[in-house]
Amino acid sequence: MFSIVLIVTCCYVLLLGLFLVGALRLPEFKATNTSHFTKFSIIVPFRNEVEHLNELLTSFENLDYPRSHFEIILVNDSSEDGSVSLVKSFTHKTNLEIKLMHSYGTTKSPKKEALLKGINKSNNNWIVTTDADCAVPRLWLKTLNAFIITKTPNMVVMPVFITNGHKKTLECLETLCLQTVTMGSFGVGKPTMNNGANLAYQKSDFFHVKGFIGNEQIASGDDMFLFEKFIKYNLSVQYLKSKSAIVLTKPQKNLNNLISQRIRWASKTSASKNVLLKISGVLIFSMNLLVLVLLGYSILLLKLSTPLLIAIGSKFLIDLMIMAFGAKFFIYKLNYFNVLKQSLAYPFANVYIAIRSMFGGFSWKDRAFEK
Repeated sequence: MFSIVLIVTCCYVLLLGLFLVGALRLPEFKATNTSHFTKFSIIVPFRNEVEHLNELLTSFENLDYPRSHFEIILVNDSSEDGSVSLVKSFTHKTNLEIKLMHSYGTTKSPKKEALLKGINKSNNNWIVTTDADCAVPRLWLKTLNAFIITKTPNMVVMPVFITNGHKKTLECLETLCLQTVTMGSFGVGKPTMNNGANLAYQKSDFFHVKGFIGNEQIASGDDMFLFEKFIKYNLSVQYLKSKSAIVLTKPQKNLNNLISQRIRWASKTSASKNVLLKISGVLIFSMNLLVLVLLGYSILLLKLSTPLLIAIGSKFLIDLMIMAFGAKFFIYKLNYFNVLKQSLAYPFANVYIAIRSMFGGFSWKDRAFEK
């Protein structure tokens, strides 16, 4: 038992330590003024987002970028609330170029279907995607434009964070870890993740890699599988590490929604072809499961065992270092008592979500999906 604890704990610490070093090594991009402006097509699929769309559209209206150089394509995915009416009302009172399209969820992956409709109707080669429950920063496109001109990428992965994170501590702290690991994977030259809430790529490359063909049967993963295709085709996938490119997304309303979202994310991992991502997933699950097993063992013995103290102590320290880096980048003030409390709760959530994702489906946006 002690040998297993040491092996799993050391591997976990080394893996996260590698990502932390990568995140530190990845330089923060400083945008410079340019006279050239890339034309962008911003595509946003939405379903029942009447509570959030106004904030997103307002953030588009506040963008510091020539209006003639970006269009907004909103794709309604069979909404049953007032989302469409809100979009139409906003369109009538703004000078933004907004297209409203409709998708009817006829495939097993309605979001991919909606995105593809938007891409097919886009006028520009650079596609930028975000979600309806997000808000984009004022310099979003200007920073992306400077990055594209300077770095000449085929795909650009950008940071995402949670609004009002202090109210959703577990979700916020996990997001800090995920974002830091994402940055770190680029920093060590082994990209593992991206997020469709803040992603850009060239339409010509999208069709070159055959878009979403090959993973249409998987409900989720519009971002991840496309990302893996770009890497497979040796296209340049780069990370834009810049505070002025951070897209803010709403936290989940309740624990059930959060669990459902995480099950949806975890369910696509088994279909991923990224070896480091799979190794990371297995190792993180193993570490959290180990903590639970050792905790149960200690409860039965009515004493704290040395292996438990080693596992929890090592895990807490490396997790804290990862979160501290993320907190500094996203300008989030860590509450160390909350970090400790959520660190003790997280193994239960992680193991539960991992097991659920292996054996069951999930629900999302009032739809049920099979694994």
